[in-house]
Amino acid sequence: MRRGDLTAVLREAVRCAIEKHGKRKGVVAPARKRSSQPAAREASNPRTVPMEVKRQVWKRDAGRCTWTGPGGRRCDSRWQLELDHIEPPLFGGRSTVDNLRLRCRAHNLLYAEHVYGREHMDRFRRPSAPNG
Repeated sequence: MRRGDLTAVLREAVRCAIEKHGKRKGVVAPARKRSSQPAAREASNPRTVPMEVKRQVWKRDAGRCTWTGPGGRRCDSRWQLELDHIEPPLFGGRSTVDNLRLRCRAHNLLYAEHVYGREHMDRFRRPSAPNG
């Protein structure tokens, strides 16, 4: 690394941040394998997503929102990403790599309104602060 090379310094800072904090989001695979006991609990709840599945979805979707607009343009946001079930667990969808995708919070809510309806989703929203 050349002295004073800002690009190299930033690249190293990002690498260190991913190494340190990536485990929290499931981006970085753990150094050791877990016991099979938690996997049995995960399998009993269709909403629970195993960490290995999260990592695979994150890698496949390149850590970006996969929502595509009517014109074919992808959102690509990296902010407030959430795992979204294509076929919701309520309708029998499982937590598999093929049934999950990354969505930013706004597009995940948009899809939920499409599937469940606005009235149903309004029950889960916090009341907005009055203007003025």
